[in-house]
Amino acid sequence: MEVKLISYSQPVNSDGDKNPLSIAELAASVCYDSEPTDTYRIVKGCKATGHRSVLEHISFTFEVSGVSRALLAQLSRHRHISLSVQSQRYVSMILTSKRYMRLIFNQLLKLVGYDLTICCRLLRRTVVVTSVL
Repeated sequence: MEVKLISYSQPVNSDGDKNPLSIAELAASVCYDSEPTDTYRIVKGCKATGHRSVLEHISFTFEVSGVSRALLAQLSRHRHISLSVQSQRYVSMILTSKRYMRLIFNQLLKLVGYDLTICCRLLRRTVVVTSVL
């Protein structure tokens, strides 16, 4: 599994605090008619008392690859996550798997002592070998 952070929430005010918690602090201060603090006191208090909806104003976007559909099915059951999943209907899985072919091919080469002929026989497809070299 590979996980990459693509983006995260930041306040529009560029000279202010870039910490995503400052967005939740602002939302929490609206709820309690108070001023946001630099120490995130209000949002920490909200979290401690179970008022976690203010944290929903923060978002993170990750690219996750190399996971099963079963894991994605479990993740999609929860409301805290929005998914954009690669289509099994419109994307060829053969093309998708090419990025993993180099890893598989290199591991296989190590297993057979870097003998390309044995590796090709094991793969039974010279097309795979030529596409990763």
